[in-house]
Amino acid sequence: MKSNPSRDMESVKPFPARGHRFWSFVGRQLRHPAGLAGRTLGAVMTAANRQPVERAIEVLNPMPGDRVLELGFGSGYGLERLASIPRIGKICGIDQSQVMFEAAARRNQAAISRGDMQLVRGPIADLPWEDAIFDHALMVNVVYFLGNDGRDIREIRRVLKPGGTAVAYATAKSSMRNWPFCEPETHRLFDAGELKSLFQAGGFPAELTVVDTVRLPLGISGYVLHAHKPI
Repeated sequence: MKSNPSRDMESVKPFPARGHRFWSFVGRQLRHPAGLAGRTLGAVMTAANRQPVERAIEVLNPMPGDRVLELGFGSGYGLERLASIPRIGKICGIDQSQVMFEAAARRNQAAISRGDMQLVRGPIADLPWEDAIFDHALMVNVVYFLGNDGRDIREIRRVLKPGGTAVAYATAKSSMRNWPFCEPETHRLFDAGELKSLFQAGGFPAELTVVDTVRLPLGISGYVLHAHKPI
């Protein structure tokens, strides 16, 4: 029996429409990955974040011996890239998701075993490190999930040495507002000025904070912010 092409097409279900609970679920998983869905999305985001991670680390430009903290490290690709930089100093990372912590620990087992890397599970708002011990802080696609009160950024500023730098990548609001999983309950979106204001609210001076626009494949626009802690 020959198949009916039109009937076959009708049997193919498209993605749910914007506002469907499926997209709310995806947004919550991106904010805090958990379970099998979190592990699956973590693998997807590793692929999606490769170019932003490379751009952000290029701007970060760590020197030999520099200590680097990555916030919201996901499955650990950024940590792995940092660990590949010759003679880099101690690398630390924090993420609130247990499944991402486990994935990053597996990916970076060798560096952890050597004592070159320390991973912690917990919130950015309460970092378990003393004041002024890191030369750099890195965040890639994390700022959407930070609190509005500036506490997270103040914590990042606290653990940076005087003259230390924070680099953050964020996809532009103009791109993200078209993505159905980006809902106000899970994602706070930014234009360039709003991203800079977030870091100003956390204590980084406007004159020491620069936001550059970057272009990614598929017509996606993003920002790389580079902020210095005053000496």
